[in-house]
Amino acid sequence: MPSVKRNGARVDHGLSMTDSRIVSSRRLASSKRRSRRATVAGPPSHSSLPGLKLMVAKGGLRSSALQFRRRLFEKEQGTEGLDEFDNHAVQLVGSVKGEIVAAARLVEPGRRPFGLEQYFDLAVHLGKRERVAELSRYCLHEEWRDIVRGTVLHLGMLKLAILYAQARKIESVVGSVQPRFRALYERVYFKSIGPSFHHPIFGHTTIMLLRLGAGQWAKAHPLRTLIEDSRIPEVHL
Repeated sequence: MPSVKRNGARVDHGLSMTDSRIVSSRRLASSKRRSRRATVAGPPSHSSLPGLKLMVAKGGLRSSALQFRRRLFEKEQGTEGLDEFDNHAVQLVGSVKGEIVAAARLVEPGRRPFGLEQYFDLAVHLGKRERVAELSRYCLHEEWRDIVRGTVLHLGMLKLAILYAQARKIESVVGSVQPRFRALYERVYFKSIGPSFHHPIFGHTTIMLLRLGAGQWAKAHPLRTLIEDSRIPEVHL
């Protein structure tokens, strides 16, 4: 770094060309390291969840899904978590190595009014003939509630619900969402509608709506990022 003396003091004139190239090189290397860290910080690869399966529960698996939910609800909410909607709702399941670790249900349009409509006027947010389904009773095994560790599982369950709804020509999906899951729903383009309210079982709750539209999605549809993500395994409808 070149410098000269003025009145006995040494004054730096800045970086030489050589020093400048060294600093630029270091900055570039630092930028690449940050980029690599950002990549690593994303959702874990599918290989980190061997044996993960996402499916619509049928037969004995359907009964197991309801038992899984009942066990968690009785332990944590003091209620069995089952109701009349379960007689007809589609039960969605995520399992790892044969063990159920996530469950949810999709109540189809013909079963309205939904449970959440006891607390929220959904009709004002929908078209008169809009086919909407309710995604509800989402529950997770205790070891899979960490957002970082369970990202693939969480997004996989949403992918399962969305693809099932699309196959049934359902135009919108609505759900009551607890604060800890709101960011995940927003990540797949759910939007909050109306004010939050206090649910007697789940506490502070926000109603969120996803509009799927009718027919097949165009290549530019933002949900294709989720549906085609190779880190999330295929679903079984």
